[in-house]
Amino acid sequence: MENNVRINKIWIILKIMFFCMIAFSFFCGVHLTNNVNQLSEKQELQYIENWTVIDSEGNHFKTGRSYKDERAYSEDFTLITKLPENIESNQLLCFQNRSDVKVFINGELRKSFDRISDTGIPGGSLKEFYMTIPVNQFDAGAELKIVRSKTEWNPTLVFETFLTTSEGFNTYMTSRYGLSFTMAVVLLIASLLVIVVALIIQVLNHQRINMLYAALGIFNVACWLISVSQFTPFVFDLYYVDGFMGFFSV
Repeated sequence: MENNVRINKIWIILKIMFFCMIAFSFFCGVHLTNNVNQLSEKQELQYIENWTVIDSEGNHFKTGRSYKDERAYSEDFTLITKLPENIESNQLLCFQNRSDVKVFINGELRKSFDRISDTGIPGGSLKEFYMTIPVNQFDAGAELKIVRSKTEWNPTLVFETFLTTSEGFNTYMTSRYGLSFTMAVVLLIASLLVIVVALIIQVLNHQRINMLYAALGIFNVACWLISVSQFTPFVFDLYYVDGFMGFFSV
């Protein structure tokens, strides 16, 4: 009887700690996001507004900051524009990507990505992530060419592309994805704590702990949320983890 009372007290304390951690992380995340948003207003993002799109047959047309075309499912496209004239040293060219792509500046290959070979995991990368290409003042006014292969997922040919500093990109990513990523990490830690304690009590007292199954479910959801967050490739430089974790979460 005393043993059951002690276990109940432990679970009450754990539940209080669990919900306090979630509430604390939420308010900290909101506070952090507000501060980052204020900083992001001071960080200028220089968007590229005009593109020339060339299809697989050589036809070309002009478009703006972003563009979708259903032909992206069956054709390769080439995107051409001019970089701004006022590029400073140590800036980054940034855009989202989900397909095989090659980025050329003045004919020089600066960066490429292949969904299969660059990830090394069956299935490749499943979601958009941000590609960043370092540029400097010598690239000002240069021709930017992006060769984008056909895709199975998103028919967007031209994603919003911008130039900023490393600090500006960090601020941009944190303001857009930092709160959800922080909440998912806190859920992961809190559920893991409950799982460990539940397993210890279950082994020592030979008693089924129902909260263990809820914690396992929350842990699984938290893993999935972290894997699909845009913040994960930014933090860990892993473009394949979404497909890998998504498979095991399901």
